[in-house]
Amino acid sequence: MATLGTEPMTLSDWAKRLDPNGDIVSVIEALEKECPILDDIPWFEGNLPTGHMTMLRNALPDITTRAFNQGVKPTKGGVTKVTEAVTQLASLFQADRDLLRLSNKRSEYLASESKGFLQAFNHGITQRLFYGSLKDNPAEIDGFFARYKPGAYGASNVITAGGTGSSNASVMLVGWSKGKIAGFFPKGFKAGFEFEVKDGQTLLDADGGKYLGTEVYYYWNLGLAVEDYRYGVRVANIPMSGTGAITSDPNGAVKLIELMIRASERIQGTDGVRPVFYCNRTIREFLRLQIVNKGNVNLTFDTVAGKRVLMFDGIPVRRVDALLNTEEAV
Repeated sequence: MATLGTEPMTLSDWAKRLDPNGDIVSVIEALEKECPILDDIPWFEGNLPTGHMTMLRNALPDITTRAFNQGVKPTKGGVTKVTEAVTQLASLFQADRDLLRLSNKRSEYLASESKGFLQAFNHGITQRLFYGSLKDNPAEIDGFFARYKPGAYGASNVITAGGTGSSNASVMLVGWSKGKIAGFFPKGFKAGFEFEVKDGQTLLDADGGKYLGTEVYYYWNLGLAVEDYRYGVRVANIPMSGTGAITSDPNGAVKLIELMIRASERIQGTDGVRPVFYCNRTIREFLRLQIVNKGNVNLTFDTVAGKRVLMFDGIPVRRVDALLNTEEAV
């Protein structure tokens, strides 16, 4: 498991970034997490500084068969007003002012450090898009799995694979489009990763002593707007251990394909949206192995924009490292 850094930069940290000529070494980010979902999401500016207010349709108007000289009674549909929450992810970097003056490569060092923070933000955002819960943390957002579970308004678009206990996984199919499912940032803010560099800040050492330093404040404001739940489908309770688990049953992946077919039929439609399946590393590995199955016609590897992409019935299948094999059954 990766260790999280929680202390200001030390002289040792600085020295590790310098080559023999005093230049900043290009850092190989061994802990980098792939977050393809952030490239899929359409982003828009919300209509509130603290979120986005929208209307969810819960009933259609009535239609009357009319004869000549016969009136028609007025009717209307039903909607529910919903305010989607917004969350801010933030982090803080601190360094002694004189430590940064040891080299004339201050800007390069801060850029190198910012890359690591960006990767951490990418992973944190992805985790919240799926597992975030306002019930568990009022400062967060409701992610997909808080909306697509029994008792939630997306319950009708949950397909269960039958797993029990706490060794389960999910596959999520999302049809991305503004007005259906999209990401947003609060009104008056900017989209994406931001940071502010502040020099001459008074910092405290472990004993309460003061010194001048540089602080970099990193932040990202975002929310998830599910304005039409029919454009999301969750395949839940995929067993990852025990009898019938995808990790041990040679037919597990075949059963998963059947469930993904059901999901692609359950979604409201794929016209006018960007449909994408999301799964964890273990499930994607099993899906790739099914390509060699001569009877399989659903899975292919296609070239899209110069990249090899796993496709299921023409829908991209993305690996998301934030998705777990240890979900509680729902």
